[in-house]
Amino acid sequence: MIFLKQLELGPMRNFVYLIGDRGKGECVMVDPAWEVDRVLKIAEQDGMKVTGGLVTHTHFDHCNGVEELLNQTKSKVYVNKAE
Repeated sequence: MIFLKQLELGPMRNFVYLIGDRGKGECVMVDPAWEVDRVLKIAEQDGMKVTGGLVTHTHFDHCNGVEELLNQTKSKVYVNKAE
């Protein structure tokens, strides 16, 4: 079963998404920005573990939480090489 959660965060009210596999209990954070701690807690409350990240584009307001995500989850973050 697919897990999908949309969260509106930060002063610019950006969307951060959690997308994953409910059966495995794993998801990725799409456009990790602003309140990474909060997003990780929300995922945990939903029985999900964030195992990676996906950056759709490298505008600051869509990727300012990448370092924090990497430090807290020890996972990989993926971005298109053109970015």
